[in-house]
Amino acid sequence: YGEVKEYFYQFGGTAMKAEVAPGTNEVMNDDDRIAFSTASGTTVTMSSADEDAKLLYVVSETYVTPARLTVSRVTGDISGLEDGASGRYFKIGNRWYETDKEAKVFQEGDLKLFNNDSDRNIEMYVGTVALVEDKEPSEQIIYGYEVQPAQQVSDPEAAIVTQSNPDGGNVASAVVEKGAYISFRSQTPGAELYYIIGSSDQVQDHEDETTGTKFYNDTTGILVDGDYGSQFYVSIKAVKRDEAGDKSMKDSRIICFIYTIAEQKQVLAPTATPSTQDDDPTVMTPGDKILLSSSTRGAAIYYTTDGSAPSAVMNEDGTVTVEGTTQLYDASEGILMPEEGEGYFTVRAIAVAEELKNSSEGKFVYAFPDPVQSPYATVPSGSVDLGQEIILKNRTDGATIYYTISTSGTEPADPTLSSSVFTEEQPIVISGRTVVKAIAMKNGAKSPVITLTYDTKDQLSPPEASIASGSMVPRGARLTLDAESGASVYYTIDGSDPSDASNSSAAMGRELILDGKAGDLVTVKAYARKEGKSASEVVTFTYQISQSAGGVTADVESGSSVSAGSKINLLTDVTGAEIYYTTDGTSPADHGVRGAVVTVSGTPGSVFTIKAVARVDGESGTVCTFTYKIKERPSAPTASPAGGVLTVATRVELSSPAEKIYYTTDGTTPTESSSLYKEAVLINRTTQLRAIAVSEDGEVSEVATFQYTAASRAGRPEASIADGSVVEPGTQVLLQTETSGAVIYYSTDGTEPTLDNLDQMLEYTEGITLNRTVTVKAAAYREDLQLSEVGTFSYVVETIPAVEQKKAEEARLEAEQLHATDASGLTRNTDGDDFDKERTLQEKDYHTTVSGTEEAIPEDTVLVTEKETYETRALENVRQLFGEEYTILDSYNMYLMRGGSIVQPDGQVEIGIPIPDRYENAAVTIVYIDGNNRITRQQTRREGGMAYAYTDHFSNYALVGLEEIGEGGFSIPYLLILEILAGLCALAGAIYFIRKKWKKNR
Repeated sequence: YGEVKEYFYQFGGTAMKAEVAPGTNEVMNDDDRIAFSTASGTTVTMSSADEDAKLLYVVSETYVTPARLTVSRVTGDISGLEDGASGRYFKIGNRWYETDKEAKVFQEGDLKLFNNDSDRNIEMYVGTVALVEDKEPSEQIIYGYEVQPAQQVSDPEAAIVTQSNPDGGNVASAVVEKGAYISFRSQTPGAELYYIIGSSDQVQDHEDETTGTKFYNDTTGILVDGDYGSQFYVSIKAVKRDEAGDKSMKDSRIICFIYTIAEQKQVLAPTATPSTQDDDPTVMTPGDKILLSSSTRGAAIYYTTDGSAPSAVMNEDGTVTVEGTTQLYDASEGILMPEEGEGYFTVRAIAVAEELKNSSEGKFVYAFPDPVQSPYATVPSGSVDLGQEIILKNRTDGATIYYTISTSGTEPADPTLSSSVFTEEQPIVISGRTVVKAIAMKNGAKSPVITLTYDTKDQLSPPEASIASGSMVPRGARLTLDAESGASVYYTIDGSDPSDASNSSAAMGRELILDGKAGDLVTVKAYARKEGKSASEVVTFTYQISQSAGGVTADVESGSSVSAGSKINLLTDVTGAEIYYTTDGTSPADHGVRGAVVTVSGTPGSVFTIKAVARVDGESGTVCTFTYKIKERPSAPTASPAGGVLTVATRVELSSPAEKIYYTTDGTTPTESSSLYKEAVLINRTTQLRAIAVSEDGEVSEVATFQYTAASRAGRPEASIADGSVVEPGTQVLLQTETSGAVIYYSTDGTEPTLDNLDQMLEYTEGITLNRTVTVKAAAYREDLQLSEVGTFSYVVETIPAVEQKKAEEARLEAEQLHATDASGLTRNTDGDDFDKERTLQEKDYHTTVSGTEEAIPEDTVLVTEKETYETRALENVRQLFGEEYTILDSYNMYLMRGGSIVQPDGQVEIGIPIPDRYENAAVTIVYIDGNNRITRQQTRREGGMAYAYTDHFSNYALVGLEEIGEGGFSIPYLLILEILAGLCALAGAIYFIRKKWKKNR
């Protein structure tokens, strides 16, 4: 026996019950038959908590048996089963189920409640079961609904109000035309209409041949048909269906509409084109068409032309029987007016149409035209001038002349209506032997044909002009017209035809004057005549009057102001002309200079006159005069100071009443391309300043020259004790200069004397007592000389050891108040409250600083510094202000940032810029560089390797100093030397103290 194995299994849980809406989830028991009230045709939605559930349902009007749905598992043979087959077998997953009655699988939108078209509520029950894979069927749920009666579709309405049944009231039956279309509608949106022709209550809700029910098409309506004067009935009802085709409302009532078919109408009588009247017949040209028409649609017209009455009878089969000479009218051919005849032509016509009475008769009388006389010519046949114009005329008013012509000597064909029509605007011109045939016609009537024959005389040659046609001529030019001997020349100058005998503008002669306004076009027309010959052709010569009165213009308008020495160009537009001119007032027509360029000469303010004339083949035109006023020259600029010896750099101001001043500083002659004067010119060396003034109209003054010579320097101060000496305390140093009368100014704090700070220096009167190690800087100055070079003298004062030296030094400074020699005011104010309120910001990259009060620099402000590359123009301005030996050491863009925005200080602050190491003992100055590279010197102090200056505006600041320090750019490290000397002194003091103690002990 094999091994025993045990298998355990469990069927899936029960499927969740279905949820049906509208309704409730409560299961209806046999004792609980309360139905949920809802509208007729409502769609029921079913759902289950299991999304993949298959919902089965049955519908019944009975609660207990038909609505119950029993589902059982199929365990037998399942071969051949199909899901949903016969509504009894259903598969979910791998399981098959069988229902006890035919059921449906729920699909969204396919379960609708009854369309209750009764007058009471009807109960409806839905039995449901849910099938879910791997679960037992859900318990059965039955939902009951009380279906309310459906609403009724609105009754049909007629577009034409008429009597109707039922409830038609006392409305009269509307009269409609046979063959007309009538329309209907229902007020219920989307309703369909079905109808029967006749009075019937058997109208169906669909097309039905048995009852004759038809679907109403609202685009065509219903055709009215029947006997004239009879009644026409339409029975119609309205039906409403939803998208699935099910009725959602009750059908409307069947309404019977009653119409009366109108009596038969008469065809409208024919009309004729052209119109005519019996008492005033229209005259018709033979061969013209008479057109007939009737306003009745589809009507045929029958007519006679022999005066008899037309007769036409419409048969029942639609054919027409005519009698006598009656003819059917063809609109494509019309009725032709007879070619021959006189008096009157009469047309009688009637119109015939099916279902209508024949029209009344139309009678149309037309008249034949009157006879036409033959045409005649204004010049009879014979020999005529070449170019003779022949005019054909006719004595019959309104007649048209037709003609044929031959110039070959043969006889032309007789004229017809297709021949050329003669008009007086286009006369026949005889140019050789010519034969003309002509007839006159009016209203189709023709005159007899006439024949005209013409021969021509020999023709003269046309006149020739002495000036070529198309030339530009001066006003008053003389023109000669040449022709054959014995011939007379006739001409016009207004462009009209001189050969026209009626032209009063024509003149006879061979010479004429060409005249007109500047730019006018003169047209000369001329021809020659001589007895026994044909007149010549008319020739045309055109000439344009010069744009200037005499044919000469100038490129500078007369009356203008001009400069002496300037050029005026004379111009002429006269064909083939040469210009002659004078400037002395005489006439150039008699004697003048040939040329086109005139040089202006004369004194400023005088009048310069040019007279000029254009000559063509020796003939002079009108003399033209041009006058000009010679411009006044502006006075030369003045300068302040106007030259001399300068002891300091000086700004020279130029002035002039003229518009602009241009100048040079290198001795060259200034032009309008030189420097434009805008501000005072800086003179800081021996310079020749030259300037011109230019007026608003461009006149240039004489050149003004101003010479400036730099004064020599005062002698540099010399010291009685050599620079770098070590001296005893109390030693006195004497200063002197070789320049007589010069005053020596000096400092003891390292400040270099300049012209700008002399009032802050100490004035030397007698010796300087040395009580501490110090550097003396001194310069000599006399008013008529430049400041001397600075003399620098450093001294080391030998004193007691370090501690005692410091105390003695402080006592000495306090006693002698050597602080007063600090000419640059370097000591910072740190007293009391002012120090407490001060705020200092330092920028870490370039070590710049800004100091000021808390009001001037708010707490949340940051100093930002950026290295700036200065422009060449800025360096040039620095050297103009300080001297050629100065340069820009460092340039910075400094600004304050607050909350992401650039701000300016609220008041005055002090900025600090680091001094390069090699300039630690050299003079440096802070300058402000604006957007135009202009330089502004800032009052500068120095302390602890920094240069300081006060400002209330942040922007581009630079440090300026000498380009080279000492020989080869090497600077003496004075501070380092002083520090070494101080160390040596301290060391010497210590040795001295130790030796003294040692000797005492010994």
